[in-house]
Amino acid sequence: MIDLAAKPFYLKPEDIEWVNKTLAGMTTEEKAGQLFCVLFKECKPEEFEYVFNILKPGGCMYRVVPTERAIAATQNIYSRSKVPPLIAANLEKGGNGIVTEGTLVGAPMEIAATDDTGMATKMAHACAAEASAVGANWAFAPIIDIDTNYRNPITNTRTFGSDPERVRRMGCAYVEEVQKMGLAASIKHFPGDGAAENGFESHTSQGQWRLYPTAGSLEKYQLVGFQAAVDAGVGAIMPCYSRDAADVRSVPQSYRGHEIDVKQLGSAYNSEIITTLLRDIMGFKGFVNSDSGITLTQTYGVESLTSIQRFALLIKAGTDAIGAELAPEYIVSAVEFGLLDKADLDRANINRATALFKQGRFENPYLDYEQADVVRATNMETAHDQAYSLHLKATVLMKNHENTLPLSKNAGTKVYIASYTGTGENEATLKALAELFVQQGFTVCEDMDDADVVYFYVQPKATNKAGASETEGVLSLVDGFEVAQRQLGGGADAAVTAMFGAGGQGKTGEMVDVTTVEGIKKLQKAANKMHEKGGKVIATIVCTSPWILDNLEPYCDALLAQYTTSAASLSNAYSAQVDVIVGNYNPTGKLSVTLPSCEAVIALTEVRDADGNLLYEECASPNDVPGYDKDQYIAPEVLAQSPSGSYIYKDADGNSYVSGFGLSY
Repeated sequence: MIDLAAKPFYLKPEDIEWVNKTLAGMTTEEKAGQLFCVLFKECKPEEFEYVFNILKPGGCMYRVVPTERAIAATQNIYSRSKVPPLIAANLEKGGNGIVTEGTLVGAPMEIAATDDTGMATKMAHACAAEASAVGANWAFAPIIDIDTNYRNPITNTRTFGSDPERVRRMGCAYVEEVQKMGLAASIKHFPGDGAAENGFESHTSQGQWRLYPTAGSLEKYQLVGFQAAVDAGVGAIMPCYSRDAADVRSVPQSYRGHEIDVKQLGSAYNSEIITTLLRDIMGFKGFVNSDSGITLTQTYGVESLTSIQRFALLIKAGTDAIGAELAPEYIVSAVEFGLLDKADLDRANINRATALFKQGRFENPYLDYEQADVVRATNMETAHDQAYSLHLKATVLMKNHENTLPLSKNAGTKVYIASYTGTGENEATLKALAELFVQQGFTVCEDMDDADVVYFYVQPKATNKAGASETEGVLSLVDGFEVAQRQLGGGADAAVTAMFGAGGQGKTGEMVDVTTVEGIKKLQKAANKMHEKGGKVIATIVCTSPWILDNLEPYCDALLAQYTTSAASLSNAYSAQVDVIVGNYNPTGKLSVTLPSCEAVIALTEVRDADGNLLYEECASPNDVPGYDKDQYIAPEVLAQSPSGSYIYKDADGNSYVSGFGLSY
């Protein structure tokens, strides 16, 4: 029996009566429909006609649409809904997660680099204010994953980094502010995508496994932020797609003295993860919502089940809402066939319905375009200053050889600017930076031979997604580097598949060229040329991933890290970089993740059986442990290959590029 008067619901007797009465008046078909969160990509009238002719869903999610259209969609949905709906938005970076006019605050990793929980609160406030103005009451955020998953370009900047304590503080600040403002926060991806095998991406079969090769890592690292959010009364939790491995790649894990029973099922299907661990041991009392595609594409461990069986297992395991799908008939059939108890269906409906009381929205809220635009405009009055403050505070000074920075504001100092990206030089970046340096009193020259200082703005491109296939992910700054191509969903024979699962290690036999920074050799030659004439080299690198810096850092006298990734905020970010470089702001940012020293410490070694069949690939460093702790688990012969003698990148000045590191003037 769910205690609706307890945390986090705290429902009044009359509210409990409403829940029970509403549930009693619903048919099985209606109860089934309430569990779906339907994705409306464009929020056009024809989408609603189609959906509501099939079912009356309990929730929906908008992709980014104009404000006016979002409001019209909310009004449309409320007018058609017997039970007030949950309306979700992907609010990881700001109000721009739901409407095109919304405010982009910044990536979570950038916020983490400030080490200021007030920044997380400000982001949450902007998210909640702008999203609720168009009817949203459910935030798919924040991500509480620990970023030990260094090869994964999907999770890196979306996380608060690799330090469990910093993730805890930032995550709780976001959750508390969002929920104070009337939205249910859905933290993700429980119990943590950071443990994905070799950093492979869990949207694909390559990344279907979570590995825990390190004793105690689940409790010590992965669950710290989740437990804190549960204790803070978070309203919802989204399980990850992946599943725990029960073979030689992992060691048993426990939490608070309870050993986790590995069922090798995707987390949303796994009662040990959702019911036993999350609810019984950790004390979660909100509702559980799946990620999208869970019954269609990311069906890890349940590939052989029918659709009816999958839906039944989902709900029995403890999942209360199903993302981005539309198939109530399978749930109805599961009840009729005896695969799903009505009590489990009722439990899911109760958990979902009680979330509504946290928003206090039982009638169609008064929504109109002008009102929403006023909210956005009010936010915007401070958003620009907040974003600029964020960019300043998040800038990390990693190297400052012989006090190269701050750069003296001398009208006679000549600066040459170059931009390097994964696809070539960016003219817009060059133009924006040149204008900013001129404003600060410097002369920007077109010929590097005339310059006293060269400034490189380096924006690498993450590489491991390539259509229907992937690479293993490259963290080095390279141009035309050959890596093995991996075919999704294939590559293992029947015996290997039976032991380790389908599709995890498939390779095409082909090699593909990967470029993270086009022209990196050109950059190095330019830096050497500048040093030969006695000039200085300064660079900023955009940390979308924990890059290996051996092709950049040794060529620089000063090196800064920046986390801004969105084109919408880059102009603001450029200005912040220049302000730091010239000393208008003394840098205080701290690295959100540890940067690896070299390819050797993340290298993959093939493990084969006696017949030569590829069983799996083993990483030189454990993927379930943050970078600052990896050394104790890395073989001595691997560490001997590292220039620093460590997983951690270190420069000749003695700086260790570890999570929490950052210089000041």
